[in-house]
Amino acid sequence: GDNPPAEFSTLRTYRSNLRHHILPAIGKVKLAHLTRANVAAFRDHLLTKLSRPMAKKVLTSFKGIMAEAEVRGYVTGNVASSVRIGTKGRHKEPVAIPTKAEVKSIMAKLDELATDKRWRRWRVLLATAINSGFRASELRGLPWDAVDLKAGTITVKQRADERGVIGSPKTVASRRTISIPTFLVTMLRDWKIECPPGPLVFPTTLGTVQLLSDIHTA
Repeated sequence: GDNPPAEFSTLRTYRSNLRHHILPAIGKVKLAHLTRANVAAFRDHLLTKLSRPMAKKVLTSFKGIMAEAEVRGYVTGNVASSVRIGTKGRHKEPVAIPTKAEVKSIMAKLDELATDKRWRRWRVLLATAINSGFRASELRGLPWDAVDLKAGTITVKQRADERGVIGSPKTVASRRTISIPTFLVTMLRDWKIECPPGPLVFPTTLGTVQLLSDIHTA
């Protein structure tokens, strides 16, 4: 098709969903015999086993597989295309957003820990995340030449995927420039002095791309 190749993380998600959810539930039905009713029943099955967001992700993977099967001529139509999981319902899970007081408490604790050089990296990374709204991939791939300390702005022009490979932002809308507060400009200026050498703002101690798992376990 005209779509670009799927990213590694997307393919990994497809394989995982196929192995753990799709094949056990609907894998025995031949493509030629698959009907919209089968897919609807599969959707209902997912909603009884998984959270609504997870069920939606699995169904999306299944629909992607069916779309590819249609392109390759294995089926004459994608019977899954019209089957959907809405965003509202009893399965919806609330997103816990930290309050201003909680954010302030986190930063105060990081200020204490910042006497240890190992923690100064995470302090400035979290401060940047809080005040920019950047995704983890955008922070991990952020280069110094995208940070204008004089103007007090940061521009998103690249990202790092799950494997640490630098690439373009996912969408045109992801390319954006935001203003940052004065205290963060100062924090980034200080961090730049002791940051490991290389083009990245938040690299590992060796100057390479920080793994997402390292951020989660920091």
